[in-house]
This record gives sequence, structure tokens and C-alpha cells, in this order.
Amino acid sequence: DPEGVADTLRKATLDALAVGYGNIDIDSSTLVDLSQPNVDLEQRVNYTRAAELSALIREHEAEGLTVSIGGEIGEVGKANSTEAELRAYLDGYRGLLEQLAGSGAMGLSKVSVQTGTSHGGVPLPGGGVAEVKLDFGTLERLSAVCRSYGLAGAVQHGASTLPDELFHHFPKVETAEIHLATGFQNALYDHPA
Repeated sequence: DPEGVADTLRKATLDALAVGYGNIDIDSSTLVDLSQPNVDLEQRVNYTRAAELSALIREHEAEGLTVSIGGEIGEVGKANSTEAELRAYLDGYRGLLEQLAGSGAMGLSKVSVQTGTSHGGVPLPGGGVAEVKLDFGTLERLSAVCRSYGLAGAVQHGASTLPDELFHHFPKVETAEIHLATGFQNALYDHPA
């Protein structure tokens, strides 16, 4: 029920704006259709839904507040994102957002990309988590593409299970943001209280 889900997301977005959220990430990357003949068509439903929600945010954000909006092109745990996918997403998004919200409407500030991670990590039979093969080169290239479009850069998501010794690399490749939801969840669940 795509329209039913979209309506639910529109309501959730309006609820978030009503209580003062200043950062909303739109993850419609699971709507990418890799069976399509070109990257624009692959990304079309993804950037369409992102542009629709972005236009809604711009219409309803509080006066004096510009909400930071994040998009996403690579589903965590799947193949690494490419420059072609990112450019198709950003070009399609920008064109559609201008149709929906007007020329010059503020768009995305960042885009989450896939560089080799997975949410919660890859569990091993003994209960541990497999070592992640993170591609910092891809992250650096995609951050540069994002900045060429006026965004802050690329976002590394699914980073909670990365070893601490990798985190110093993120500033070196100018990562805009790192998502650590699983790490925060684990800290909460592991707390003695």
C-alpha cells in the first residue's frame, strides 16, 4: 500500500515538525529498483518520495527554522553506492523539488550512502560480529560529489559496529555525519539499570 505508507509518513513528518524537530532523514532507499534499465529510473521512486516529503517539510517548517533534511541512496548491507547513483538521485530530486516547492527551495543537506556496513553488523555463529570492510575511498568520492551539489557531504550509516580504531578516518575523508543508532541502543540495553 504505497499511498497508505506515504500518508503515514506525511503525518509522522508533520508531527515531528509540530514538536520542533530540526533534522529529518528520509530513507526511501529501499524503493530503488535495480531492475530498471538506467540509474535515473532505478532511483526515480526514491528521489520522488524524498522530494515529496521535503516539499512538505519546507511548507510546514517553523518560521525562522530551516530543517536539515537527509536523503539516502544505498540500502545498508547491499552493494556500495556509486557516483552515478548519487548524481541521478540528486539531479532527479532537485528537479522534482523545484516543481513541488518552487525554484530555489532548500533541498537536502546530506545523503546517506552505502560503503560496506550493515545495521547491527553481520553476526557470527559464535555470537560475535564480523569485521566490516568499509570503503573509505567510496565515502570520500561521494562526499565530494555531495559538496559539488552544495550539500554538507555524505553520511556514513550503519557505523555502530565498527571498531573504534576506524573512526579517525571519517574526518580525513570529510564525512558529514555518522549514524550510530545501534551503538546507542546497545549502550542503553547494556546499562546496569
